[in-house]
Amino acid sequence: MLRFFALLTGDRHAVLAQHGPASRRKVVAMGSGLLLVTGLWVFTGFNLATNVFGMDVRPAVATGFVLGTVVFMVDRLFLLGMNGHRSVVATRLALALLMSIIGGIGLDLYFMRSEIEQTLIHVHQEDRTRMMEAIDHRYAQQRAKAQQATAGARMALAAAETDWRQEMDGSAGTGRYGVGAVARAKGAIVDDRKLDLAAAQAQESRLYALVAAEQQAKAAQLDSAQRKGGLFERIHAMHRYMVSSPLVLVSYLVVTIILVLFELSPLLVKLGYPKTAYEQGVELADQLEQERMNAIRIAQGRFNQRFAAMSAEEHRAQARLVAITNAYNRLS
Repeated sequence: MLRFFALLTGDRHAVLAQHGPASRRKVVAMGSGLLLVTGLWVFTGFNLATNVFGMDVRPAVATGFVLGTVVFMVDRLFLLGMNGHRSVVATRLALALLMSIIGGIGLDLYFMRSEIEQTLIHVHQEDRTRMMEAIDHRYAQQRAKAQQATAGARMALAAAETDWRQEMDGSAGTGRYGVGAVARAKGAIVDDRKLDLAAAQAQESRLYALVAAEQQAKAAQLDSAQRKGGLFERIHAMHRYMVSSPLVLVSYLVVTIILVLFELSPLLVKLGYPKTAYEQGVELADQLEQERMNAIRIAQGRFNQRFAAMSAEEHRAQARLVAITNAYNRLS
């Protein structure tokens, strides 16, 4: 097991096995933190793939493992290259905050999927209502004119019919009872007014049918777009639901803080635990190697300076000495 965790953290198992329990426990703790973060992102990637993008199980599992592998490599990269540098620590903190927010969104989309669906229904209904009202507003003037034309035609018909009846019964007009020439003329006017009313009603019906057809077409387009349920639309619905309830908002913040701590678990173990004998030995070995390379570089520099200061005769003598030495070595 120690060999496995040493492989995860990039430590040398042969050297680590020679140190005490504290050194081994710290490596196991850092490896466990890496596994925790990786497993969390595999789960998050699977949920995002299935609940947001609608993938099948196999592609969703593959997506989860790919995302978990990327997060594992990033965490391991920071863990191996940190060495206490503040810039690296600050970058890792910022990255952990960003990753925890993204991971929190993925988990929230999974655990709050029922609430999100209900919120989306209300959002879609509001969108549909606004769309219908916008179409009604665009045709409002034309509908008002059509209604006025129909009302005017109906009033004109009513007036023509009244005038015709009064002419027929002799109560008005010529005062003659019965169907005379004037009554027949007024009857023709009534027929014309009926045609005018029918034409106005037909125009109003066509306008209503045009409005209904456009609303139906827009509603179909809206339903098609809403059925796809994009990622950002679901995120918007989720945040709308959270803002509507302080308790849900506080719960979301608590989950985000927990995820930040999970993301930082390898870093917290690395920086929170005191340096073990293994880490001190690794640092001393690195320092010794650096000092040795510095000494070689200084000696090489001095040799180059002495070589550059030699005269041409000394260079030729040096070349002859090297040639003689090589010839002697070949003979022996």
